[in-house]
This record gives sequence, C-alpha cells and structure tokens, in this order.
Amino acid sequence: MRKSIISLALFAAGSLGMAAAPLWLRNVAISPDGTTIAFTYKGNIFTVPAKGGDARQLTSGGSYNSLPVWSPDGKKIAFNSDREGSLDIFVVDSKGGVPKRLTTHSGNETPLAFKDNSHVVFSTSDMPLASAAQASFTQQVYTVDLDGGRPEMMVSLTMPALSISRDGRVLYQDRKGVENIWRKHERSSGTADIWLMDKDGKHIKLTDFNGHDMNPVWSNDGQFYFISEEDGTLNVYKRSVDGTQKKQLTKFKTHPVRSLSASSDGRLAFSWNGEIYTMDEAGKPSKVEVNIISDDYASPAEKSVRRSGASSFAVSPDGELIAFVLRGDVYVTSTEYNTTRRITDTPAQERAVDFAPNGRSLVYDSERNGLWQLFTTEIKDPDE
Repeated sequence: MRKSIISLALFAAGSLGMAAAPLWLRNVAISPDGTTIAFTYKGNIFTVPAKGGDARQLTSGGSYNSLPVWSPDGKKIAFNSDREGSLDIFVVDSKGGVPKRLTTHSGNETPLAFKDNSHVVFSTSDMPLASAAQASFTQQVYTVDLDGGRPEMMVSLTMPALSISRDGRVLYQDRKGVENIWRKHERSSGTADIWLMDKDGKHIKLTDFNGHDMNPVWSNDGQFYFISEEDGTLNVYKRSVDGTQKKQLTKFKTHPVRSLSASSDGRLAFSWNGEIYTMDEAGKPSKVEVNIISDDYASPAEKSVRRSGASSFAVSPDGELIAFVLRGDVYVTSTEYNTTRRITDTPAQERAVDFAPNGRSLVYDSERNGLWQLFTTEIKDPDE
C-alpha cells in the first residue's frame, strides 16, 4: 500500500536525557497567593517557586498525571491520573504526599477548578442526562466532594475551561463542534467563545470574534483575563464583562500562549513555546527558570502496543482487510495474518476512512495544507 510493513506496535524515539532547560512544561497553574506554579512535565505533576528555582515532583510511578488545579486556600492540588486505568480525579497536598482518588468511573475525567476548598469541578462524558442526545465531543460538568461521595452534575453544557468567582459566577469557554481545540488560526463559526453563567443560571455570550477566544480567568477587580487569536496568534487580553476596557497584555508572535492562570493578587502565569512565563498586568512577560532534578531515565525507543483508540474503521468488501485511523494516521490490517501497514505518515490529521467497492483503494479525509479534503490511496503492486 505504498508504505512499508509495520506491526501494531508503534515506535517513537524517546531518548531524552536530563536537559539543562526543560521544555514543554504544560498545564501551568499559579497558586492563589502567587508564590508557586504547578505544571505537567513528562506525565507528572511538579511545582516550582514563581520566581524560579528547583522544581518539586508531586507524582511518580508509571502512570500519566496532568492538569493540576489549586484549591482557593492553596492547600490542595487536584489533577487527573490513569494509575487505576482510566483518567480519574485525584487530590494531593500541595506540598506533596499520597494522592487520594475522588472518582472511580471507567471513563475519563478532566479537572477544571475548585468550586470551594471542599469540592473539585470536573468534566466528563461518562454520565450524560438520560433525556439528552449526546454528541461525541460533548461533556458535562460535575462536582465531587474531597471527602468522597457520588459526583453531582453542576451543568450539562460542555465547558473545556472555566473560572469561578468568589460570588459564584462562572466564566467558561464553549465548544461547538468536533474540531480539535488545539487547532491554530481557525476562522469559522465553530471557534471557541467565552460565556458568563450568572448566579441565576442565565448564560450570556461575552465574545464574538470569528476565531478563538479561550481560557477565561477572573481578575481580582471583577474583570477577566483570556487568550484570543484576534491579532493572529493566541495572546493574553483583559476586558470587563460588559465588553468595555478591553486591552491586549502580551504581543507574542509565531507561537500561541496556552494554560493561562491568575493568582488572587493578579499575577499571571502561562506557557509559551514550551516554557513558563509570569507577568503583572502592567509589566512584561518574564520567563521562569525551572530546574528539574529527577530520575529521568528513558529508553532510546519506547514500544507502544495499541489495542484500542481507533477513531474510525472500515471492513473491505471481501472481509479480509480492516482499515482504521489511529492517532491521526490511516492503517490497514489483515483479518487472517498479523500484518499491519501504515498508509499515511504526515503531520496532518486523517479521519473517516473507507474502502472502494473493489477493495483495492481507500478514501479518507485529511487536513493537509490547512483544509479538509478527500484523498485516495491505491494498492501499488497489482499482485498484492
């Protein structure tokens, strides 16, 4: 199929020794008092002083841990982890210790914030309303008590990011479709906007830019920070709820700002180009120097056997082949032999694969050159 034969075991280069300046510090969250920053690095949660220095590793083991969020009093950090199989919500003391598991459903949960010092807010698609039709990309928002108990639905809308004010108002980012939320430079009706859910349950749309407005965070003066692609790439902005007093706070080029957070006194923290930055509203971004000291051994090649995760698949007319999409690429495998062939190998995402009636060519959707188009691949060898 024009590509070399590979097994279902995918290989990725993973030779990463200890770096003097670690990169791809993700999921940045500054503490309420502005002194400490939590972040994700190589599947574990770390904290580092906001002024820079040695990072402390809060999680360990072979599990994947990510998305730290702080309690309002700064004593707890919630995160998700797959240490029990699926991604569940855990909470740990902000200085370290043994994490406590809060959710036990077999699906995946994503921590969003603390509602108060005793309740974590998270999103999941595992428990939809019985009366509601659910699209594949939709999730609902729940709360769970730190002392345990059954999670309770907070709202049935999908909220990829949210921020809760002291008086209970909720700023949130919406999601309108199946497009990847990390896609850059999109201009369409499907891009993210920011909404306000007032204390009376009324939802008010706050932004209408024909591009991404994301990651809202309340400021200490009743306004809010957010990231927007209005100037061409994702930068930090501030504005009031009524739309006035809007101003741009960062002017980065080429790379987007991600994971915006703010302390109670208005200090901002975010990631840019794989590193952590902080800034005061009236100042300029300052890179946080992070030293990570840990057992960072990694094998030169990491073997990954995939037994699930295909986003779409199709069976050939004769029933002898199965085409499927895994991690954005198209593969074909035999129903009789342990042989799998990789059909696509591009940075673009592929999806929705199907066979031609003769079983000798494939059609699939691909986002090459920034536009979703149909592509076909035919068997090169007529005897194959």
